[in-house]
Amino acid sequence: MQLEINFELGRSDCNKQQERKEIYERNQNNLGCEGAFNSKKQQKKIAAVKSEDLFSLLNKQQYKCALSGEILEPTDARLDHIIPASKGGEHTKDNLQWLTYEVNRAKGNMSQEDFIKMCCQIADFQRSKIKAKNTQVDRNLLLV
Repeated sequence: MQLEINFELGRSDCNKQQERKEIYERNQNNLGCEGAFNSKKQQKKIAAVKSEDLFSLLNKQQYKCALSGEILEPTDARLDHIIPASKGGEHTKDNLQWLTYEVNRAKGNMSQEDFIKMCCQIADFQRSKIKAKNTQVDRNLLLV
């Protein structure tokens, strides 16, 4: 069973809060299941973090990916170490964040700072390519 974090859009905030509470209560003992963790090894190490802390973090993030802002769905929500365990990051609630599967996979074992820096470099390069292409189109229009 995976951690349920989905809620229907369009409900009132009060209903959303109640649904979140109900989902939390159903999953209180299941937060260590395969959907939230990347491996059984990680599941054991994070077991010291209380389920209440994970739910609190999920609420704090408003059920959105900490890096992309996308709505987290039960099938793709993953816990991530802000500072990777492989680089000395601790297994504490202050070093955890919820990400989508795709973002977590792209981040890999990079620190959050390194990952954001890389994403900015990619975005800047792609913007420069688009700008160069648009400049070339503008020059071609002047020749006509």
